[in-house]
Amino acid sequence: MIESGEPRSAPRLEASILAGAAPLESILRTEDLRRRPARPPDYEKENTALAALAGALADSPRTILQTLADKVLAILDADSAGLSLLTKDKKRFYWAAIAGAWRPHIGDGTPRDFGPCGDVLDCNNPMLFTHWERRYPYLSVAVPLADEGLLAPFHVNGKAVGTIWAIAHSNCRKFDAEDLRLLESMGRFASAAYQTVESVESLKLQMAARETADGELRELTESLEAQVRARTEELEQRNNQLAEAEEEARIHAEQLQAISQRMVEIQETERRNLSAELHDRLGQDLATINLNLHLVKDQLSAGSRTKAGPRLDDSIALVERTVEVVRDVAGALRPLALDDYGLAATLRSYGEQFAARTGIGVTVAAELPVPRLQPDAEMALFRICQEALVNVLKHAKATTVRLTLAVDAESISLTIADDGCGFDAHSAMDHRNRGLGLLIMQERLRAVDGSLRIESQPGAGTSVMGKARRGR
Repeated sequence: MIESGEPRSAPRLEASILAGAAPLESILRTEDLRRRPARPPDYEKENTALAALAGALADSPRTILQTLADKVLAILDADSAGLSLLTKDKKRFYWAAIAGAWRPHIGDGTPRDFGPCGDVLDCNNPMLFTHWERRYPYLSVAVPLADEGLLAPFHVNGKAVGTIWAIAHSNCRKFDAEDLRLLESMGRFASAAYQTVESVESLKLQMAARETADGELRELTESLEAQVRARTEELEQRNNQLAEAEEEARIHAEQLQAISQRMVEIQETERRNLSAELHDRLGQDLATINLNLHLVKDQLSAGSRTKAGPRLDDSIALVERTVEVVRDVAGALRPLALDDYGLAATLRSYGEQFAARTGIGVTVAAELPVPRLQPDAEMALFRICQEALVNVLKHAKATTVRLTLAVDAESISLTIADDGCGFDAHSAMDHRNRGLGLLIMQERLRAVDGSLRIESQPGAGTSVMGKARRGR
């Protein structure tokens, strides 16, 4: 609370609050403000005053309350004007700034519980008084007497902290609604000015405390600087060693990534070549053998067919089964269905083949229709499925596997979840423990802006999720 200018003298209420004092209603003329003809607003004069107050607030906040009182006196054409502020104990108002005829009374004040300012704060509304000394006899010593006094409360953070007021000392000047509007406008500025002055005083206290703290801090800083210098030299040496180790690790990581990417490329090339060999050469040779066996069977005489027929039929069946095996192996090496029918259909076909071959149940769930990806992305997800199912067969001891394709706006993800024995996925994903298969899976997806995540716990099954971006 602002304490400068506290009351110099305080008339005692015992001598002032008399039985038979005029009732409050007898000295109120607030309703007359609406009945009296209002003078036209002079916005230019008002704006000029507010601009001058804003400049004064920035340049000299300590004297802003007096400057505000001067401006209220001028724009309301009053005889006296001022501001009353509550004391810290909230028992009295003191006149912190006064302009005009009452300026000699600056620093005086009124009781909080029996005075015009207290009535205004209790009602929290502006009030117009006439000859208030009839109710508050102690104001008879404040000369010249007030013929009319117009008061308005002002607030800080929603709490009334004082009043701003204007006085006419003769009945030649009567306040009207325009005067009230101007006084309320000045009241809003009074709130800002009050907060600014309080902030200045608070800042002074803070600066004094800061100076004390700064002195203590300087002493502490000086005692620590030597330790900091020694520690800094040691830290710089360790940072240099760490930077060298990080650079070596980065180079090794880049080399490992390049090797793994090259392995993926070599593996795909070998699979593609082997698939072509199986399909184009061995497959065609088997088809030719099958055709020749059928021709031989057709050309045998009835007697010979009776003797050689069963063996011939077994050979034909064996060749046909071998053709199927070659087709399956070639498809696994390079699934042509991936190019023709897309990822969902290829996974469903591969899952059926895996289930038939291993006895492990495989289900495929897909959000149809599954959009097509770039061939390398679809191939990467298919290879993730192959590698995961191989691991299920080797290690999981699972009875069922579920393949799930999920699609969102940016990517397609494939999850291979089994009900097997599980393992410590956190340890397996550590770069020191990753096997070659896991590393290749990661590099396949990284090459198509994808990612790999593995979730597993001992006894809780395993989920392998590969994600590839759409629109590459």
